[in-house]
Amino acid sequence: VEEILPDFDTFSSFDVFENLLYANTGNTIIGIDLDNDEEVFSTTKPSGYPAWPSFVKFSADGSQLWAGFTVSGNTDDRIFRIDIASGEWYHVATLAGNVALTVSGESILVSGAPWGDPNAIYLLDTVAENHRKIIETGGSPAGFDIDAQGNLYFATYHFSEDNVLMRFAAEDIAEVINNDEA
Repeated sequence: VEEILPDFDTFSSFDVFENLLYANTGNTIIGIDLDNDEEVFSTTKPSGYPAWPSFVKFSADGSQLWAGFTVSGNTDDRIFRIDIASGEWYHVATLAGNVALTVSGESILVSGAPWGDPNAIYLLDTVAENHRKIIETGGSPAGFDIDAQGNLYFATYHFSEDNVLMRFAAEDIAEVINNDEA
């Protein structure tokens, strides 16, 4: 970051949509037009919430931004949706240890787990906060995303074990998401 955007050297998480880069700098999320390196957006996280950024992710159409935050002990780990046009923040869910988020069709998937529990991928419930575990991945999450065919890739990092990259087939993910009893 210091080489490409020397005025912005504290990114902790970021995402890119078309020619826009949105990044969390700790207490502020900024947007940068990559064509001219100019700041086009800036919003500060809600006051009185002492948390660390965990992820930033654009919605599929680029009009919304998802932002995750964690706190010590995972006691109040929040996920926000930010309207890019207005800069308004909406607290849409709480999920302990949230690390990454991606959207698959109509489904919002989040990686996370309370401290000490195995990491998992959850189907995020922004209404009743009844998040459903759809995959128990284990390991320490290094990120995940979905490819154009709907396959989910999840990477781990370990201090004492081998790191792995897992692939879950699109049809298997869809079957679990569509089966309330899975």
